[in-house]
Amino acid sequence: MILTMRDVQAGYGSANVLRGVSLGVAEGETVALVGANGAGKSTLLKTISGLVRVRGGDVVFDGEPLATLSGPQRVRRGIAHVPEGRDVFGGLTVEENLRLGAYAVRRATGTHETERRLAEVLERFPVLRELLDRPAAELSGGQQQMLAIGRGLMARPRLLLLDEPSLGLSPSLVERIFAILRDLRSAGISVLIAEQNARMTLAVADRGYVLENGSIVAHGSGSELLHSPQIVERYLGIGTSTADAGAEPATDALTQRLRAILAPDNAPA
Repeated sequence: MILTMRDVQAGYGSANVLRGVSLGVAEGETVALVGANGAGKSTLLKTISGLVRVRGGDVVFDGEPLATLSGPQRVRRGIAHVPEGRDVFGGLTVEENLRLGAYAVRRATGTHETERRLAEVLERFPVLRELLDRPAAELSGGQQQMLAIGRGLMARPRLLLLDEPSLGLSPSLVERIFAILRDLRSAGISVLIAEQNARMTLAVADRGYVLENGSIVAHGSGSELLHSPQIVERYLGIGTSTADAGAEPATDALTQRLRAILAPDNAPA
């Protein structure tokens, strides 16, 4: 496992939000973290990236404990965090936002490598190339989300933490965001994605964890969790299970399109 959390406790003030969380993410794996709003998903990602301090347990990345490392040090080790709400710098241009993504690693990489990474991000997000001089505040929600992910990729992470990347986006933009996930998997980047949209996220993840009240209550492959009547109806809040006896799983059009996008041999031309 490139990331391992063992019995982690973390929170704010006097309250613990995470209560003994244990999970793992393997190299090149996409792992879904699903649960209701307030379950602790964002806190878990912030604990990994260093925005929230661990109060108990261990967080280990590539064999190294993270407890004593600052946020910038974690970025330099290969962890990038794309927060909920995008958090782009509205007064800065698109190019300035992207270059900030490489700030923590600039000394180790140098100018030439930064330019190469910028070119790679713009190839992955061609719409941003046309907006490089535009203030980030003037971008649409979907463009800002692409910018936020691109900024995270400027650090060339081995593990990308994505917090609610589809929040507030249209179905077509959600499709584009999940197409990006396919590309990241192909590039060997591990992804831990926190999403309220359990059906969509589990449909595309290698594995998933269900978080409730700060604790992991279930885990398994994305398909296993999505098709389990007890898990779906009790924890995921998406109605009935897709695993009705004697019938093919009933999936919505978006899920079918996302599965087609993520199929290794169905990459877009």
